[in-house]
Formats: sequence, C-alpha cells, structure tokens
Amino acid sequence: MRATSIISLCASSFVQSALASSSHSRHLPQTYPSTEQWPIPTVGKALEHQLPDEDLQDILSQVSRINIEATIRKLASFGTRHTLSSQTDPNRVTGGHYDSRNSNPIDYQGDAPGAVDDASGVAVSLELARIFATYKPKASIAFTAFAGEEQGLLGAENLARTDKNISVNVAGMINLDMVGNSKAEDGTSDPYNIRLFCQGTPLTENETTTTSRLSIGGDNDSPARNLGCHIYEVASKKFTEMTVRLIYRLDRYSRGGDHRPFLKAGYTGVRFVQPNEDYTQQHQNVTVRNGKQYGDLVEWLDFEYNTRAAKVVASTMCSLANAPGEPTNVGINTTASDNFSQFKWDAPTGLPVERYEILYRETIEPHWTNVIEVGNVNWYNLMSATIHKDNVIFGVRSVGVREYKSPAVLPFPFGCTRNC
Repeated sequence: MRATSIISLCASSFVQSALASSSHSRHLPQTYPSTEQWPIPTVGKALEHQLPDEDLQDILSQVSRINIEATIRKLASFGTRHTLSSQTDPNRVTGGHYDSRNSNPIDYQGDAPGAVDDASGVAVSLELARIFATYKPKASIAFTAFAGEEQGLLGAENLARTDKNISVNVAGMINLDMVGNSKAEDGTSDPYNIRLFCQGTPLTENETTTTSRLSIGGDNDSPARNLGCHIYEVASKKFTEMTVRLIYRLDRYSRGGDHRPFLKAGYTGVRFVQPNEDYTQQHQNVTVRNGKQYGDLVEWLDFEYNTRAAKVVASTMCSLANAPGEPTNVGINTTASDNFSQFKWDAPTGLPVERYEILYRETIEPHWTNVIEVGNVNWYNLMSATIHKDNVIFGVRSVGVREYKSPAVLPFPFGCTRNC
C-alpha cells in the first residue's frame, strides 16, 4: 500500500510542477522532423509487390466466372453432400471440404446445399486444376477436396497424417473455405478484400525454440505468418483486384478448418475466408422463418468475388510452385553486442537458387518493407548503425529463375549467452 501511495504522490507532484512551470522553455511547443519509417532505411531499397510474369498473366486471364458458377450450382444441386449421405440415390450424391451440413451435423438426409461452405472453395480448386493442367510448374500442386470436414476435419486429418508418415514435403497448405460472398449480415459489402488466417507460434514447435522466438520478438514470424506475408506480396495487386488481409489467428472464434491438421502435423498451412459472414446462411436448415430465408443457398453467391478469390489463389500457387525452397538453418550472430548483423544460412534442396535477399521491417510493421539483395552466398555481414538486429525484424529468402521468390525465414540467434 505504501509503494502505491508513493507512486501516486510522485505522479501528482509531477503534474503540479509541470502546470506551475508551463512557461519554461522545455514545456514550449517543439518542432521535430517527422519520418514515416523508423529506423531510417539506410540500406537496401523499398520492397514492392511482385508482378506476374507472362505465364501468370495468362493463367489469370483464363480464370472463368462461368466455370466457377457452373461448378457451384452443380454441387449445390445434389441436395446434400453430407459424408454419410447415399451415393446411389440419384437425388443425393456425395461429390468428390466438398461435404456440407445443415443445423444438425449428423443429418445426412436433409437439404444442405453448401453453396458458400464450401462449394465456393471446391469450385476454385477445380477451376485452377483445369488451368494449371496445361502448365508445367516446377513443383507438384495437389488440388484436394476433403470429406468429413463438418464432422471434425476427418479428411484433412487423414491426408496430413498420411503425408507425414511417408515424409511428403508439403511446402504449404492453402485452405479455401468460404470464398464466395463478400456481404455481411447487415448488408455491408466488401468485395475487394479477402481474409487470410495465419497461425502464430507453430503448434509443433519445441519449448526451447518457442522460448527463443518469444525472446527475440519473432512470434509474428512463424512459417504460417511469413507464408501469409508472401501471399500478400504476390497476390494483392491490380491483376487480382483484391487485397489480402492477414488475420493473426489460427481461425475464427469457435471455428476450424482443414489447414489445422496440417499445422498439427508440422506443415505450414493458412486459410482464406471471405471478409464478412452471414451466420443465417451457415450450417442452417433451408427454411423461411418470420419472412427471412435461411440456408446456404446459391442465391447468396457473389460470383465476381468468387472469381477474384480464384485469381488470388492462382497467384499464390504459381509463385509457390515455381520458387526455390526456403533457405534452411537461418541464423544471426549474437556473440557480441555491436551494430553488426551477421547472417548465415544453408541452401535449400530442390530448385536452384539465383541469389538471396534479406528483408527487414520495423518491429511493429505487419509486412516486410525493405529488401537487401546479397547475391548467391550463404552468409552476409550487414554493417549499419541503424538497421541492425536490435532495431528491426529480419528475414532471409531465396530467389530463383524469373524472379520467383520463396517466403522469408526468421533468423534465430547463435552464439548467444542470454535473453535469446
């Protein structure tokens, strides 16, 4: 109690003193130079969004609103796509999260069109599979429609476990779950933004690594969030007419998605979701109550928005499938207290690397702001009195042919004795 009183009295005394001495020069208005960014970027250059090459521009031009709408209407016409529904009844066919549900998650007979959730995502996958089939990306792309999502992510759980058991290298899992409508329940429309949910500290990270991550302020630089920043950089542009809005969460409150089992298996996964939701249209029986229509119906779809969402995903997949892998064993030397930032890393396996880049940003910035090109080396010594390890967040990424770039990797400290 005494300590509290002393603090209170000191604060009170300070305020009174300031008021009594308001004419003193140190209390007069001051003029300071303002800067948009601190620390002042004395090295490198401003980071710009990656523009699509000719192949990607061609891919984007082929994304068809007509095809997407036709697929959604066909999926919704099945009546229900419940995992347990009949596969022989001509009016109840399980397509091949393609499953759907109504208010009762175990009702496999009642209508559950599932137009937004998630025919909208399946339609994007099928449309992109059609287009990418005519190209030869450097890495494999698996377009998957999961079953059992509505009963507990069962299909995704099985695939993630299978991939893990046979050591499949999954560079990234992109979950498209509800990407077909931009309107909220109150009618608010937001047709040019799409949310991307990105998990923070990896679910499988060991305690030592997590402790180090939190100590150096790297909790916003998990693999999922750096993948999110990469997607923002390659897919937010005039060619997609969309802006990717990162949400620093695994998912929405009390909701889940097929990216979660992949995160639990140690892979990197993120989830695209439309910007607004109308919960009278999700997991509802198809009915009219008090003059209001309930249910996940085709009539709620904004097919233009769904098509733009497909272009965002196309940009994402094209970039990831043609870029070299992320550098490995990325570290920053913290042996001495100085203004130098010395990095080291190992080359990724797979596609050849043309050069590497070191990215940086102010610690409170959500996206990378500056880039330093360092050539095809495996270490770099950055000598700057302002842009150094104590002032900014760094990331290292690979750059391949035709300027395709990997997501960045947070460097962890080496040679450190405390607080790291």
